[in-house]
Amino acid sequence: MIINNDNPARTLTHDDIGTQDPRVRIVNQARNLGQVESWRSLLEHATGRFFTWIADDDLYAPDFLEACHVGLETHGFPSCVYTSFDIFSGNDAPPLVPAFSGRFTVSSGLDLLTRYLQDEVRLLGNMGIFDRNFLLENTPWDEMRCEGIALFREYLFILQISRLEMAVYIPDALIYYRDHEGSWGSSNADIGRYFAAGRWLVKQSAAVLDHRVDPVEREQLVMLVFNLVLKQIVSKRKNVSFAVDVDAMFRSFLSLPDTPGELDAENCGERAAHPSAYRLFLSLCRQYVAAETGRIEKEGVILIQHDALEKTQENQRLLVAELEEKEAVIRTQHDALILVQQDHRIAEKSNEEKEQVIKATHEAREVAGNSNRLLAKALEEKEAVVQTLHKAIGSAENNHKLLATNLQEKEAVVQTLHKVIDSAETTHRLVARSLDEKEAVIRAQHEALQKAES
Repeated sequence: MIINNDNPARTLTHDDIGTQDPRVRIVNQARNLGQVESWRSLLEHATGRFFTWIADDDLYAPDFLEACHVGLETHGFPSCVYTSFDIFSGNDAPPLVPAFSGRFTVSSGLDLLTRYLQDEVRLLGNMGIFDRNFLLENTPWDEMRCEGIALFREYLFILQISRLEMAVYIPDALIYYRDHEGSWGSSNADIGRYFAAGRWLVKQSAAVLDHRVDPVEREQLVMLVFNLVLKQIVSKRKNVSFAVDVDAMFRSFLSLPDTPGELDAENCGERAAHPSAYRLFLSLCRQYVAAETGRIEKEGVILIQHDALEKTQENQRLLVAELEEKEAVIRTQHDALILVQQDHRIAEKSNEEKEQVIKATHEAREVAGNSNRLLAKALEEKEAVVQTLHKAIGSAENNHKLLATNLQEKEAVVQTLHKVIDSAETTHRLVARSLDEKEAVIRAQHEALQKAES
């Protein structure tokens, strides 16, 4: 495999293509050679017995090479094997599965060329498998030279197989040709280049077929080549509108005298024996151009209608998307409303709980008030006890004077009094501690009440 890189601004390496297979060679050109010279360069770099070209955006069926090898080996290695092909658009590549059925047709190269020009077989010009020496010896590179895209030059390889006594054709589509909007062939609208390339191809076909077939068959094949070019040119009306004068094209491409009127013995020159065939052929060509132009125009109208329909569908999709967005907003607002309602219920519940807390606080205050009153009463009772104790102490002191004469009795009385005093002090401390605890409770309840009121 030889890969040609015509982009001098970028050096292509094996790492870029993800393989280190030594059978893959890369040729980085120092300048952009153009399509024809790139074909020639690849052929000159090749060393194998058989050779073919493929563009970087086209594909092979997995068994393409195997099928071509079987075709060569089965029939004694002729100089050419062609397969049929399919076309796919954009990136919609077909599934790459084996497609070879084992069928072959074998004929002379001239017969295969004739069948191709009569639309009986499908060939891609330089994408057959060729004997490399056949290409080196018979490809007219100087005549093919042109700037940029090699328009119509690939058809010359099909014309060249007319030299061969044997050519093999595989009717299975083993090549997938990619057609996409960015390709030169689909987007180009330079009709002048198509007319110039078509004139070149018709003249080349006359030169290639000269002295290989009888004049009548030669003229028929040249007319079929003209028909091939005409179809290619008319198909460009999809890109740009232009007039197609079949008679003027025929005279120009076949180098006939540019005289008015129908072709006859006077203006056909050396082709005087075939004016009636020319007239019939041109009549059919004019009918084809009229029908194909109408079909293309109708396709254009259908395409415009299809684009309008797609725009309408796109607008509908946008409208649906807008409605969905609005529904989403409404759902969001509805969800927000539900959340607000939930928050409201939570707030109501919180208010109820607060009211319960306030009520409980009031009840606690009432309890605290009752406790305070009880404590006050207890204090009054304690004070009465203290006063009673004071009186008892005063009475004890008087009794001390009276009992001074009897020390033992006084000591007993004093001990009794001390016990009473100790008991009273203990009671006093307990009462004081109880008062402190109740005051702490009252303060806590008071603080709780303040918080609740806040």
